[in-house]
Amino acid sequence: MSNYRLNPSATDTSQNIISERAAQLNALLICISGGGFESFNGLNDVLKNNVLWACQVLAADIQWHINHEDEHLQGVENGK
Repeated sequence: MSNYRLNPSATDTSQNIISERAAQLNALLICISGGGFESFNGLNDVLKNNVLWACQVLAADIQWHINHEDEHLQGVENGK
């Protein structure tokens, strides 16, 4: 999964990555729901697809980190 970091001061723990991605996803979804839906709906199809793709990638990244958090914790316990 992705290894990009928008906040260079954050540590590389699954919990921090999950929190960062959830905040990013939340911000995107706020922009395309409620009053923001009119602006989103006015975008061309390529931009709308890219915004929804970004939401999907963030959601998949969150799910991946949730599913692999146990493996990360086991590695920490074993000194990896």
